[in-house]
Amino acid sequence: VGKDIGIAPGAALYYFATPSWITDNIYRTEALKTIIELNKSPLIKEKIRVVSISHGRFKSSKNYGKWDEALKQADAAGILVITCDPSTIDFGTLTRSPFSDPALPESYVPESWDDTPHPIWVPGGGRSHASYKGETVYTFEITSGKSWSTPYLAGVAALGYQLNPELSPMRVKELLIKSAAPTKAGAVISPKGFIELIRETMDK
Repeated sequence: VGKDIGIAPGAALYYFATPSWITDNIYRTEALKTIIELNKSPLIKEKIRVVSISHGRFKSSKNYGKWDEALKQADAAGILVITCDPSTIDFGTLTRSPFSDPALPESYVPESWDDTPHPIWVPGGGRSHASYKGETVYTFEITSGKSWSTPYLAGVAALGYQLNPELSPMRVKELLIKSAAPTKAGAVISPKGFIELIRETMDK
């Protein structure tokens, strides 16, 4: 989102707060169920299509069964949930040199801590973001964590839904991976390639 920097400036952003320091899936489960119910309301014209959660390791927390069931309900309701956990979509985290072209997939390399193969790699570090130090202050970060690449991936998915809101979450994930650009670092996400594939689904 974001007017000046961000992935999908035309999208609306809604924030649901949960106590992430408590190792219990029940809070995320209730938040996700709330989103599912909100989307059913005829008063909501712009449905929530993508949920980004910068958290993972859900199986090690309480009430995993309820969380897993909520994920299935969200998928059936046409809501794509992206988290740091590979159970939703498996992706790696990238960074890049401050002097390289951010538009080129080959400018990115895996973060030093991420040495596991993934079907798709997503930028985390090597980009600017809004700073907590002021409304007009931005920060450039070289390194990052997986929680940073999660909202990036969600933002690109949101772009796809803006063009074709009829696609299922599974189809969107398939197109994200299919459109990824092959590089030495692996298959790097390609927003441009993804949008081109989305447009093809609209032509058929």
